[in-house]
This record gives sequence, C-alpha cells and structure tokens, in this order.
Amino acid sequence: METSFPFTEARLRALPLSAAGQRTTYRDTKQPGLQLRVSAGGAKTFCVYRRVRNGAPERVTIGRWPDITVDDARRQAAGLVAKLAAAESPAAARRAVRAEMTFGELYDAYLKGRITAGKKRPDLIRGLWELYLGPLPDAPRKAHASKREKPADGVDWSGKRVSEITVSMLAQLHRRICAAGKERTANKVIALVRAIYGYGLDHRIVIDNPAVGITFAPEKERERFVQGGELPRFLAALEQEEQPWRDYFTVLLYVGYRRAAVAAMRWQDLDVEAGIWRVPGERAKNGDPIILPVAGPALSALLKRSAEKESPVWVFPGGGRTGHITSPRKAWARLLARAEIQDLWVHDLRRTLGSWLAMSGVSLPAIGRALGHKDPRSTEVYARLQTEAVAAVVGIAHDAMATAAANTGKLPTPRGQK
Repeated sequence: METSFPFTEARLRALPLSAAGQRTTYRDTKQPGLQLRVSAGGAKTFCVYRRVRNGAPERVTIGRWPDITVDDARRQAAGLVAKLAAAESPAAARRAVRAEMTFGELYDAYLKGRITAGKKRPDLIRGLWELYLGPLPDAPRKAHASKREKPADGVDWSGKRVSEITVSMLAQLHRRICAAGKERTANKVIALVRAIYGYGLDHRIVIDNPAVGITFAPEKERERFVQGGELPRFLAALEQEEQPWRDYFTVLLYVGYRRAAVAAMRWQDLDVEAGIWRVPGERAKNGDPIILPVAGPALSALLKRSAEKESPVWVFPGGGRTGHITSPRKAWARLLARAEIQDLWVHDLRRTLGSWLAMSGVSLPAIGRALGHKDPRSTEVYARLQTEAVAAVVGIAHDAMATAAANTGKLPTPRGQK
C-alpha cells in the first residue's frame, strides 16, 4: 500500500491496522516531516521526523488522530520543523522542543502583563481561566467563600505546549459550553484564549492564534428587570435585609451603576450634598471617569451612612483584604427568597432603572447618560420599551380622535386652520 500521499481525513480514516507487533508509518506529501504511525491496535499518531544539523533525525510526537485534525497536525509540524532546522545539534533540538512554553505559562505571562499595565478585572480573567481552561485550586479564591467545582465542560490545558492548542480543540470546547446553554460564557472563553495568544504574538512567543478561527455563538440580549408586579415584594424584602446590603442594593437599584464599582464606592468620590458620584476611571468599564446623579432613596441611604461613617474611606466597608464589600451572593439569595422572585441577577437592578426610565418616555440619550453609557449601542436594549411607552401615548391621541369623530361626525380641525 502507498505510504506517501497527501493526508486527508478520509484517507486516514480508511487506513488499515498494522500487523501484530508492528507499526506502519505514512508520510504526508504536503507538509515535509509530518508522519502518521498506525499501530496494530488501531492507534493513529501524528509525529514529526526530521534530520537535525550535525546529527541523526529526531522524532517528535504531536498527538493522536482524530483528536488532532490533519490541518492542525500540519500547523504544529511546520513549527516543529522550524525549531529542528534551527538547532545546531540533536541535543539542542530536543531542548528547543522541551523549552516551548506551555499554555499555562503563556497565560501567567499574559495576566502578569495586564496587571503590570494597570488594566482592570484580573480576578474575572483568573476565574474564567480556572473554571474552563486551567487547573482549579482546591482552596476558594476568597476567604469564607464556598468551594468551587469545575464545570463538566471545562478543561485543564495548562500543561499543553502552546503549539498543541488547535482550532479544532477550541471549536469542540466552544460547542460543549454552548450545548450547556452558556453561549455568552463560551464566547468569553474563546475571547480569553484569543487575548492570551494575541499577547504571545505581540511578544513573539507563538507564531499564530488558533482562537481567531472560532466563530462566536449568537447571544440573546438579556431583558430581565424588576417588573411592576414584583416591585412591592422586592422593596418589602429589601427593607428587611441587614446592613450594609440593604443600602448597597438600594444604591444599585436607584443609581443603576455596576455592582463592583458601587461596592468600591469611596467617600472622596461622593458629594452627598450635591447628589453627585464621580466614578473614577479605574472603576468605570471603559476606563474614563464619569459623573452620575444620586437622588431619591439612594441619596437618602447615603446621607444616613455619611452621618454614621464606619470607614473614612469606603462607603460600604468590609472585612476582606480590599477593605470594602465584595460578593453579594448570599445576601442576594436571601433577598430573592424573601421576595419570592426567581431568575433575577444583581446586574438586573441596573437594567431595572434603565427599563423604567424607558417606559416613562425618557429619551435613549438621557437613559445612557443616567446609566453612564459611553457607547450609544449599550442603550439600544431599551428602545423597545421606549417605543411601547410612546405607543401608549399615541393610543391616547387615537382615543381622543375617535371620540371627536363620534361626537361631530368629522375629525376636529386643528387651531389656526379653516
């Protein structure tokens, strides 16, 4: 049987088993050095077999087919061939292959670079990595937090060489997470891998980015907010909540800003007399400082806290290393159970303010200003509710027109016209 041919998925699938105790080697005519070795048990393994300068040929295993596709094997083989060709000796070639950075090491370098540059949200990146791409520590990330479990669709690829992470592996991971109903999380995982390899490209650690070839799954925009029928129960349950969570959720509901920024609110950024909160750039999503109005129940709560300051720095002090409160998960669960409300996220409080503004007929630019949106597209989710509010007003005009027509037999003539 021919042992040299252009590898295809169909050709590799049709290859026969080797004789007992033997192994058959096939060579790809498209990628120099790429081979496939087939055992008597049916295992089909990609490898690179290439002569090294001043020495004998070296064989480097890539991985099993079909876990690694033909295209992925060729891409890895090209990188390995380049390393072997540049080596001055067989020992140097082996060192070059062994010295290739692992995926975990590249992630560590990427995260360290972000922290050094002062970029935000390292904890969110670390959490996503630990759940879906790397090892999950036995101890919780935060003191007194419950132990986390790795999702069934998560992996630990931290020990793999960076050249071993392929498009097909990422596509399979993305599909598995999407199949669990977590399309947004799946997209975030791929975006993280794309960012990690982008860092590697910038620093000439890798030669390509396998995550670029993954198409993101469509995400349905969440529209959940506290409905009119739920508001009485929610507010009654909120009144029974212990401090500081009662005031914290009150500010979230009536100011409508992001929960992490509200948790880290400082007295120096707050002017309770003027009803103004100056959100510093490091707490704003886009990095630019913004000014938000504080009024109503939120202002009342903050005025009371200002009169009874528990901390000279933090509006909502906490016992953790940050000095302020962090995770509201337990308090939020208590609040929802007390109010008998389901499927409501803390972030939905931000959407609640925007939704009620839209239903009150407030313009989209004004809603965006109230919520601190820099990008007008972030406010478009409220366009439907605003249209419904306007339609209700138009309905009032329609009723008036119908009444006038029924009483006079004709529509009324606008003022100034004959």
